Amino acid sequence: MLFLALCSLTVLSVTAYPMGPPKANTGNATLTMLHEELCKDMFPYGHGKDAQSVAPPYEFLLSRTTLNEPMKSLEMSGPITVTLRVKDGQTEFPYFEGLIVQARAAHCNSGDKMEAIGTFELYNQSDSFIEVFECFGAKNSIAHKAHEKPTEVKFLWQPPRSEPGNIYFQATVVKNTETFWTNVFSKFVMDGTDTSTTEGEYCKVRSMWKTDTGAASSVSAVTSLIIAAFVTVNAILGFQ
Repeated sequence: MLFLALCSLTVLSVTAYPMGPPKANTGNATLTMLHEELCKDMFPYGHGKDAQSVAPPYEFLLSRTTLNEPMKSLEMSGPITVTLRVKDGQTEFPYFEGLIVQARAAHCNSGDKMEAIGTFELYNQSDSFIEVFECFGAKNSIAHKAHEKPTEVKFLWQPPRSEPGNIYFQATVVKNTETFWTNVFSKFVMDGTDTSTTEGEYCKVRSMWKTDTGAASSVSAVTSLIIAAFVTVNAILGFQ
């Protein structure tokens, strides 16, 4: 059984990551497991590397971060245009090759701090690099689907009908297999119905491949064992 799981993971590393993260509707339990961990942790486990610890060379631009009317809900205000791009004047990392983006609640003590909020749409329906990515059956993420080297991507986010409170956008951005950043944050988007006195807080996801006690993580011991074996097999076979 473990051998079959490792074979599935090996195929995944060679064919799926350049063309986007693993999806849930493959009929493969191992791929579904990796998909669910990614949706919660936003960490590319198959890379077998830690995220970069220096400031990310990428940034978010938002069409708005506050509401026009203090008591008007986000949902009534329409979609937000979101741009993720290489920072101006940054030359060391002039492009990116992979990403996953979600909107999350700006309250880390809430039970849903690892859940994606709202839904996404493509800004350009003919975009060849990104697609709306489903996590747990909802169109609540954006991810790459092709092996390209863009300098920026643009998409739309529609708030949920319920009042989500203040939120922010969060990304994991990949330059290559060994170089990627987790915890790339936007500015806070303020919900006019949120009665809290502060903007909120960023709820960091894991940044280390094996152990990261300072961030939220959903990975079980069994999952970690399978992923570690997967990376080892790929290294031996020369796929990384």
